[in-house]
Amino acid sequence: MASLKVIASVVNLRLGPVEDLKSKGNIIGNLVNGALFESVNHITNKLGPWFQDVNGHWVWGGGLGTVADNLHSVLTTPAVFTNYNQLIENIPGQWKDTRGDGVIVAIIDTGLATGHKANFNVIKGFNAITETEDEFEDAFGHGTFVAGVIASNGNANNITGVAPKVRIIVIKVADRFVDTDVVAKGIKWLDERCPIKPDVINISLDFPASTNAGFFTSKFDSFQQKNISVFASAADDSGVFDGDIFFPASALNVNAVAKLDSSLVNKGHLNSKIAFVSGDYAFSSVNDFTPNKGSSYVTALLSGSMALAIPVYRASIQSISLQQYFREKLQQFLPLSFDNTTKIYKL
Repeated sequence: MASLKVIASVVNLRLGPVEDLKSKGNIIGNLVNGALFESVNHITNKLGPWFQDVNGHWVWGGGLGTVADNLHSVLTTPAVFTNYNQLIENIPGQWKDTRGDGVIVAIIDTGLATGHKANFNVIKGFNAITETEDEFEDAFGHGTFVAGVIASNGNANNITGVAPKVRIIVIKVADRFVDTDVVAKGIKWLDERCPIKPDVINISLDFPASTNAGFFTSKFDSFQQKNISVFASAADDSGVFDGDIFFPASALNVNAVAKLDSSLVNKGHLNSKIAFVSGDYAFSSVNDFTPNKGSSYVTALLSGSMALAIPVYRASIQSISLQQYFREKLQQFLPLSFDNTTKIYKL
């Protein structure tokens, strides 16, 4: 018997497992966030594990987590099975079905841990600290955690990312503390020397522009001209009301992403540069890392979601830009409907 709890905002209680969560035929009720579920049996299908209680009712494992005995366990124990592709509640199902196939995401962060490389389809990498290609060991853990939210293929650790079929380029620009000059080297390599061009760039960190402001402005302009979408973490909670947000999220041609607790939605006016916001959700990934909440991981949600949208956009005839298409399909931020789940809101 396993003691589990609901980590999604709500999960359906069913008469049996299904292979499509949109199927409603066998739903008999639901469980809300924090509810306990005692499992006596489980099976696995293409959506991952399903758990059965003593009454014969089934719940999808992607919405369940382990019951922890203390705060440390709550922060570091991954969910029994977390599938971000299914957990994001308000993006089109047509996007989710692509799983990011054919899309390339560049992740500019602290690298990727070798021990978790099997979870990802890594096609290129660069260590901007040592200026070495295809060497990007992550000794800190932040980059690996971010990568798991975006792109884990579910092969291990029971984590499936938002876009599990994407290919990734790993650019290591820090071990723990970020040096602006090193970040500039990483971005320069990506734009000028990397033989593979990304569709999306994720920057879940911040740093001062310093004397390199003109360089970064030119590079983000270059990415925009090449139809490469850049997402960066902008602010957390009360920081979203400040006149200044993190750089490079504050730069032109960068999508600024924030995390906001639902209790703060009426406490001020959000910085006009912020484009997207999500709630105070506790993330799990392929590795243990704390803190496990913040705009870093919301940014990963956005980068992964854009990777899901791109194949649909490419396959259809559109009279609008990819950025406009992406924004139009997301839910408008409304304080009365805001909650701390994996929903993404546009500002």
